[in-house]
Amino acid sequence: KSMSGIKRKFFLNCVNLGLTVSSLGLIYLFFRYQSIPYLNWRLWPTLLVLWGLSRAVYLTYFKIKILPAKLLLKQKEKSGSYYFRKRKK
Repeated sequence: KSMSGIKRKFFLNCVNLGLTVSSLGLIYLFFRYQSIPYLNWRLWPTLLVLWGLSRAVYLTYFKIKILPAKLLLKQKEKSGSYYFRKRKK
């Protein structure tokens, strides 16, 4: 509740990444334990790792580039809202 909307979105993206990787890892572990062909294939963990890395790169890009720009825009709107507010008639 104490986080702003932009920081909360970044935090939820990180949580989503962790939940997805852990749940897919558990599913893969189950298929590996059951020795089901094609589902315990070595390509699936590779795809999972590649997806996790690409998501982590996106989150880093979001943290470095997008988040400061959005915070700056929000700060400008906040400072300009005093001068452009609607006045009561």
